[in-house]
Amino acid sequence: MAFIVPEDEQSILRMLGLREVPPDVALEYQYRITWFHGFGHSGPLGIEGLVNLLRFLDYKPKSLSAPKQEVDWDSVPKGQRVEARLHGDWKLGVFKGFGDNYVLQIKFDDDESIREVPKHMARLSDAPLPKEKDPELTAVQQQIIEQEQVDVFQDSGDPQTDWTTAKVGEEVWAEIQGELQDCKFTKLLNDGQIVVTFEGNPHTVAADKVTRAALSGA
Repeated sequence: MAFIVPEDEQSILRMLGLREVPPDVALEYQYRITWFHGFGHSGPLGIEGLVNLLRFLDYKPKSLSAPKQEVDWDSVPKGQRVEARLHGDWKLGVFKGFGDNYVLQIKFDDDESIREVPKHMARLSDAPLPKEKDPELTAVQQQIIEQEQVDVFQDSGDPQTDWTTAKVGEEVWAEIQGELQDCKFTKLLNDGQIVVTFEGNPHTVAADKVTRAALSGA
């Protein structure tokens, strides 16, 4: 590699954010340092000389990015995924339209309400929509479901299939492994199945496979 004055080399690496001097920079540096020293100067080219060299080769400061293009929000469809800066953090959401003074209305993924955000604090995103969560049943909703299941049995009008009135230990006939067995009623499950005890062991049986012995008329 061509010789570069150490002070200039460190400056070039810092300016470009690199660990090695690019070959084209090294070559151009050789031309310039040769002329520089040939006219009686000594030492490094210095920052001004290096800036001129790098711009001559069309290098740009590492921290300088291309100007950000503004989003044409009038052409953005509702439902478009976006990111917006909220409380110092970028958060994902969905574009819902415009509010007063042409601010953006955004529904964030972690918030049920729609918030208004200035346009300069939002940008488009290609992130996928969040998966819809299955609604969790509240205790009240679960109680309603259980009551509806009980009502189905109560509305049947047939005492032999109204298991809500059955007593624990009541004699029943249940079909177990294809054979009708004398069993004891244990409990009614929420899904309508019956738990019976046969030979000391619990068995879960479909309600239509169980008959209340005391009400069978046998």
